[in-house]
Amino acid sequence: MREALKKSTKVGLAKYVLRNREHLAVVKVHENMIILNQLRYQTEVLRAQDLRIPSIGKTNLEEMNIAIALIEHLTTSFKPKEYKDTFMEEIKQIIKQKSKGRPIHPKTQEPKISKVHDIMTLLQNSLEKEKRPKNKKRKLS
Repeated sequence: MREALKKSTKVGLAKYVLRNREHLAVVKVHENMIILNQLRYQTEVLRAQDLRIPSIGKTNLEEMNIAIALIEHLTTSFKPKEYKDTFMEEIKQIIKQKSKGRPIHPKTQEPKISKVHDIMTLLQNSLEKEKRPKNKKRKLS
């Protein structure tokens, strides 16, 4: 199939079911693999004019500097091994529990009401905390 698709320089259309929903896809060849790329139905795609995107207002220079400092402070190298697909692990656990006849309990909890905070104050406090010199530990004699 792969070689035939490659030689024809065409792609195939496919329908598949994932999470109880039918999807449309393109099947194509890339190097020595067959790839399935999900497409969107027309009803799933909005025109840019239909989006309610807020207009760009004036940028406060102080807020911009704080935001940039925060981004710089939080920037680290990307380590893919630190990220896992927990969805599949949870599904396997549910299947295991069901096979043993145990009841399944949803993980969801009622959302808690949270306090509203001024994000700029929190960002400034976070950056200030990093600037303060840390106390050196004293040796006990």
